[in-house]
Amino acid sequence: KSAYYSTILEQGTGGKDIYKIVFLGAEKEIIFPQPSMMVRGFVPPHENAFSVLPDKFVVDTSLLVRGSITNSENQQPVFAKMDIIDAELSRVIATTTSDSSGSYFIRIPQPKQYGIEIVARNYMLYLDLLDLSKESYHNEIIRNFSLEPIEVGAKMILKNIFFEFGKSTLKQESFIQLDNVVLLMKSTPGLRIEISGHTDNVGSAKANQRLSEERAKAVVNYIVSRGIDLVRLEYKGYGFAQPVASNSTPEGRAQNRRVEFKIIGK
Repeated sequence: KSAYYSTILEQGTGGKDIYKIVFLGAEKEIIFPQPSMMVRGFVPPHENAFSVLPDKFVVDTSLLVRGSITNSENQQPVFAKMDIIDAELSRVIATTTSDSSGSYFIRIPQPKQYGIEIVARNYMLYLDLLDLSKESYHNEIIRNFSLEPIEVGAKMILKNIFFEFGKSTLKQESFIQLDNVVLLMKSTPGLRIEISGHTDNVGSAKANQRLSEERAKAVVNYIVSRGIDLVRLEYKGYGFAQPVASNSTPEGRAQNRRVEFKIIGK
C-alpha cells in the first residue's frame, strides 16, 4: 500500500529527504508535466497529477472474534445463538450462531466492553461480560464458551436487569435480557422456572421483602406478556435473607440487589 523514495526538493528540510507514497484505490495513469520527464525534479507542482481522482481507502477496523461453544460436561459442540450487547446503547449490536461443530465467528465494531448472551435449547442461559477493550483488529481474538445443561435446581443470576430506584418498575434496558429468557422458554417447552428477587440490607426487613417480591412479580409479568404461559412461572421475594456478597461495601450491596431464576421443572 505504500512506497518510499528520497530526493532533494526546494521545500525540503535538508539534503535527501525521505518521502512516502500511499497508493489509493485502483491503479491509475500518471500524467507528467513533460512526457519525457520520468524523475521528480525541480518543477512546479502539477494540479492534475492523476488522470482520475483516487478512491477513498477504507480500512476495516472491526474486531473478528472466533471460537467454540461446547457442553460444559462432555465438551460436545452446541448449536447456539450469541448476542453481543452494547450497554451504552442498550441494544444488540452483533448476532451469530454456532455451526454443527460448535464453531462461531462474529465481527464487533470496536474494542470495548460488551455484554454477551448465549442461548441454546436444553442449556442454561450464558450471561457475562466480554472485555475487548485491549484488543486490536490486527490480532486474532479467540473466545471459547461452555454451556451448562438444564438441570432441575440449577440457579442463575439474571444480569442487566434494572428497576426504577426503590420501585418495581422495569427499565427498558432490561428487556434484551428478559427476551432471551423468553426465547429459552419457547425453545424448551417443558421448562418451568422460579423468578426470585433479592435486596441488600439497607432499610427494614419488611420493606425489602415486599420490594423483592414486587420486582420478581414484575419480571414474571413481562415474560407472560411475551407469550409464556403463567403456569410455567413462579415468583418469590427473599429480601436480604440470601446475600451472595457482604453488605458492608457498596460493591457487595450491588451484587446482592439481583434477580435470579431457578429451574423447577423441565
